[in-house]
Amino acid sequence: MNIASVIGIALVIGTVAVLGIAIVSYMSSLVRNAYELKVEMRKDLDDGIKQVKAETIKSVKSARTELMGEVDRTRNNLMDDLKARQAATEATLTAELKKRDAAWAEEREALTTQIAELKEQLKTLKDSQKSRQRLKAEQVIAEETAASPEKPADPTKTTEATETTENAPAAQAVELTSFPEAQKADTV
Repeated sequence: MNIASVIGIALVIGTVAVLGIAIVSYMSSLVRNAYELKVEMRKDLDDGIKQVKAETIKSVKSARTELMGEVDRTRNNLMDDLKARQAATEATLTAELKKRDAAWAEEREALTTQIAELKEQLKTLKDSQKSRQRLKAEQVIAEETAASPEKPADPTKTTEATETTENAPAAQAVELTSFPEAQKADTV
């Protein structure tokens, strides 16, 4: 083997070794750059996630406060509407109650007047019944005295007749007070 071939082989081996070292150093720098890029990307991603979380929290807080304000406004509007409806209903019911009270008072007054009229009619009937009974008693006494002039009239018979005729209006009064429908029919 001659020197030239050994030098050629050595040069080829040296060149391959230099090229191998250069490739290895280039690869190591690529790997290091890729790792640094990965670390930088991770850091950027974490920063972005933190920023998104912060913005989300801010937007949630602002949405919550906005929603609470909207809920309060809605609640206040509903309460005002409810109060207005209650006031309107109360006014309507109060007016209706006053109307009914007035109608009941008028009806009560009419019934009181009718009762007073019926009492007056009953009194008149009793008085007329008593006067009829007296007239009948006088007629009975007159007939008895005319039939038997020598005998004086028996006072017990005349009192019995008066008592029976006096009890008759009381029975009629009981009948009239027991049946208010009969009273109304009689007055009409």
